[in-house]
Amino acid sequence: MGLECTKCGKTNRDIAKYCKYCGNPFTAGENVKNGLAVIDDLVGLDNIKKEIQKMVTVIEGMKREGRLIPMNFNTVLVGYSGTAKTLIGKILCHIFYAYGLIQKEQPVTYKSNDLIGMSKGVFKQRIDDARGGVLFIDDAELLVKPEAKAGDVLNTLLAEIDRKPDDLIVIVTGLPFGLRDFLQKDENASFIGRFKNIFYIADYSPDQLTKIAEKELVKAGFIAEQPLLDKLVKRFRYLVKEEKKVDTESFPKNGHMAVQEAAKLIDSYYLRKASDKKILPEDIVGKIEERKPLEEIMKELDEFIGMKHIKDSVRDLYRQVKLRKARLEHGVGNEKPISFHSVLTGNPGTGKTSVCRIIGSIFEAIGVLDYGHIVEVDRSKMVGSYVGHTGPLVNRLCDQAMGGILFIDEAYELYQSKDDDFGHEAITTLIKRMEDDRGKYFVFAAGYQEEMERFVNSNPGLKSRVDMYFHFDDYSPGELADILKIMVKKEKYAIDDAAMEKVHIYMKELCAGKTRNFGNAREARKLFEKHIKSLQSKRIADMMDNEGFDKAELTKITAADIPDHPDPVSGQEAAPNQFEKTVDTVKQGLEQYKKDLQEIQKGLNDVSPENGEKK
Repeated sequence: MGLECTKCGKTNRDIAKYCKYCGNPFTAGENVKNGLAVIDDLVGLDNIKKEIQKMVTVIEGMKREGRLIPMNFNTVLVGYSGTAKTLIGKILCHIFYAYGLIQKEQPVTYKSNDLIGMSKGVFKQRIDDARGGVLFIDDAELLVKPEAKAGDVLNTLLAEIDRKPDDLIVIVTGLPFGLRDFLQKDENASFIGRFKNIFYIADYSPDQLTKIAEKELVKAGFIAEQPLLDKLVKRFRYLVKEEKKVDTESFPKNGHMAVQEAAKLIDSYYLRKASDKKILPEDIVGKIEERKPLEEIMKELDEFIGMKHIKDSVRDLYRQVKLRKARLEHGVGNEKPISFHSVLTGNPGTGKTSVCRIIGSIFEAIGVLDYGHIVEVDRSKMVGSYVGHTGPLVNRLCDQAMGGILFIDEAYELYQSKDDDFGHEAITTLIKRMEDDRGKYFVFAAGYQEEMERFVNSNPGLKSRVDMYFHFDDYSPGELADILKIMVKKEKYAIDDAAMEKVHIYMKELCAGKTRNFGNAREARKLFEKHIKSLQSKRIADMMDNEGFDKAELTKITAADIPDHPDPVSGQEAAPNQFEKTVDTVKQGLEQYKKDLQEIQKGLNDVSPENGEKK
């Protein structure tokens, strides 16, 4: 925004002692006012804006009374990339300087990677170089050990803050992965106590991203009218959902995403050789996300084969949520934020994931969830491979699921035994996030009925947070035949009555020999993809070379294309993720072996080599 000189009227940088054009001095009040204006102009960040304003008010009050202002303005800013952490940190530096709390205008800035390889002596010297000003450390999540303990750099920093606390302000920024776990751990209270401000910055919503993009366009001299902005919100809805599916920092997030889209819009403007400076809706390149009407979602639910009691349960859930949402909005009663963490039980292929997607869409349509997307995980994605790895993994997955549903398949695998420390940590972390972020996302845990009942009952904390139970029955032979018919139609095939009659016979025989791991709808898919298509291709392969071949044969499925009997192994599909289960079992065994070796090593270390006695 810049400081405007009251004497010559020209604009300077945001914080300055003198006008660079005429030499007129700026007051501390002018500098602070402009710094606050810069922060206020940022999109979102309401909580941080309020806290900074309160901080400024306190400093001004103490200065008026001539009080000595304590230097403990150490600050931690935690958020994903593109949430303006660095900008906020720099503005804080300007405010501290403008009020005379520090003597150095520019912070001494380091990336954590630069500090990790630095010797302790050199790092202490760098801290001394920053005294009288601000030490700014970015990417601080790298300074935390896997078990959420302070690394050597943080320990040295803490000691140096304590040694001379009155001539240094430390500002630390970092990603949530690891850093949040560190800050929330009671064992790290000594570190946390040295920081007056700890700010957690939320990701930007599609509406906020649209405002950021609009600011970028206006700053570049373009016009962004409402039709463009309406479509841009839909574009960001799509991008945010896609970003939540990608577990990587390389995908543009938050403000970076908005700036990138604004740049693409400007490219599109020039590519169509326009000259009126108006960015149009057609300049948006890429997919957009239209919200589905509730009627359309309910129609999709009704089109599912069978599941009458599930459909009734989903409709009942919709009515409950709608009522509770209305009570919350009208301040009736003592309603807590809406929470519908659920358990889905049933055999493979019974539609658990599909129904979960429908529920997510319903919650999105009625405004209970922001996105209604599904983040699908299992034990392999939630349990780490070393001590301290699991908590951050679970937290990141919960972050991805914000505004949607975290769908945990075979959730009972999280708890394998009393000695399964990693699994226990995953469950404990999950329960905490279910409570801390109540109403912001829902957890749906799925698996076999018997195992899921045992899993939920084994943990009272988890059981008390489950709001709904859905059980999915196996499909009947007739329902499996209907499912196959729908698959055939979707792929533009036509199946005749004789073929369908044979399909019904096949499904009856298949269901008669089914086992616990029966694949249900997966069996229908297997019949179509593996057998019917193969037999049809054999039947018409020779016909295709004949003159007068009727191309309609390419889409026909006849009785000759249906197997007479199921394979001996059909209906006995191996339990899903069997390979992953084996790997997990081996991992657990290796982890226990490592623990045993560590205990032996500890015992050896405690024995004096001279006389074999305990030290």
